[in-house]
Amino acid sequence: MSAFIISEATANMIVSSMIEMAIIDQVEAQGFLSMMIAVNTKSVNTRYNESDAAPDYCFSRVNCGFDGSTAKPLLQIVTLIDCFNYQSCEFEGYENTLVVSTLQSYRDDLLASYKEWLVNNKYHNGIGLDDVSPSSLPFANEMQWDL
Repeated sequence: MSAFIISEATANMIVSSMIEMAIIDQVEAQGFLSMMIAVNTKSVNTRYNESDAAPDYCFSRVNCGFDGSTAKPLLQIVTLIDCFNYQSCEFEGYENTLVVSTLQSYRDDLLASYKEWLVNNKYHNGIGLDDVSPSSLPFANEMQWDL
């Protein structure tokens, strides 16, 4: 496995979506983004036995595409959170960090909403949907792993 620091665009998209979904307030955005990158950097440093400082990302709010016309943006955020988690899991106890536990809960809620949308819009009959991984869901092939 390799590990990398997620892009600033990916981090900003995740944090912007959290504001739009009322998970965090705008005033918390820079702090949450900084904590995300600190966790991600610790993972990369652990993986490669390095001690590099975390990049100094600056929060910039972006449009997440939550306009109600489609639920695909929900799956895109799930994919970005999965990317973050995969790049941040290299140190013991990472799953207990505030960032990871917050993002995991948020991801689970987004994924449940996306699956509900799939059923309501006849993209899936719902049978066995709870056992389907996000990468196997309809439209998953359109999602970007890192922006």
